[in-house]
Amino acid sequence: MIIRYADDDDIFEVIHALRARDLVEVDAVRFEGSSTSIAEAMIASRPNRVADLCLATPEGHAVALIGGGLTSPRVASVYMVATDRWPEIALPATRWAKRDGIGRVLRTIVNRAECRCWEGHTVARRWLERLGFQLEGRHPLVGKHGEAFVTYAWLNPEPVFADLPHDGG
Repeated sequence: MIIRYADDDDIFEVIHALRARDLVEVDAVRFEGSSTSIAEAMIASRPNRVADLCLATPEGHAVALIGGGLTSPRVASVYMVATDRWPEIALPATRWAKRDGIGRVLRTIVNRAECRCWEGHTVARRWLERLGFQLEGRHPLVGKHGEAFVTYAWLNPEPVFADLPHDGG
């Protein structure tokens, strides 16, 4: 598996080939109506996120996008979407996410990572649980067609309380 910073082509490739349940989940909470407009909006909002990574096959085909952004000084909102090629990289992607994504990145900068997903996306929910996320709540009527969503959270077992820079005000 190849891990690289997602470029525009990676974002378009993955968004245009989303797994059926990922498409339901993404469409439910987006104003944009087409895959192209969703990808364009994702690219435009990139400055608001800490990272967007592409997980690719050994041949370089984009399979998944994973990333997130800070919502407060020690809280991150994280996401992952994938194509139908996910099974090709699922095992190495899960190992990497546990070891590096959570173990080396999240653990050093946040005390909490949150992920909201469509209640019917059982594959995503199982993956979050494998990564150590815990179900926190159900939220009915979140999607534009009435879809219920659930929130999962990962809590840092060694919280980070170091001083953060501030504007002095």
